[in-house]
Amino acid sequence: MCSLVLAHRAWPAPAVSIKTSNKVSIIVSGLAAGFAGAALFIVIHSLLIVPIWTRFVGHLPFALMAGLALSAAFDRAAATDVRWRTIAGGATFGLVIFLTLAPSTVFANVLRATGVGASGWLGFGGTLALAIGSGAAAGFAITRRQIGALAFAAATLALTIAMGGAVPVVNSARATLLFAGFLPICAGSGVALSAARRCLISPES
Repeated sequence: MCSLVLAHRAWPAPAVSIKTSNKVSIIVSGLAAGFAGAALFIVIHSLLIVPIWTRFVGHLPFALMAGLALSAAFDRAAATDVRWRTIAGGATFGLVIFLTLAPSTVFANVLRATGVGASGWLGFGGTLALAIGSGAAAGFAITRRQIGALAFAAATLALTIAMGGAVPVVNSARATLLFAGFLPICAGSGVALSAARRCLISPES
């Protein structure tokens, strides 16, 4: 009897760390979001501006970087409220991220319209500062925590960099449509990362 008990205790089943599992989920779902975002950007840009069907690989590294940042921010939101963990929550998350792009876009285009120029140090620094600030504000409003604000700030900043800066909507109607096209891009990326996350993490966790 004792030998059976000792044998049972000597070989416990290997446990998987919850933190490790969560990190894997963030990475995998982030890659899914980045891939989806890159694909949607190629399609929308090709239809609205000029065809760039062959440039998918070149855009992919920046999209994957943004996707990982988005996934970390989404994870903070999902930790505060289970409603963010749904597919609809993923789409809503994408909408929130799209809205955080508005302040820097308005700022950069006001500079362009007034002739100051958005490519100088003022435009560059102001665009990045507003991206960080708007992301942080959205993150804190959703999570009520500093770490959530930092995660959302990083996500908006990474997406702004992946976009190559603020879209010059004052240049043409097509540029305006391209900026509007980032709404389905952000929403689609949110849906992709939410779906991937649900496949990797049980709803109860």
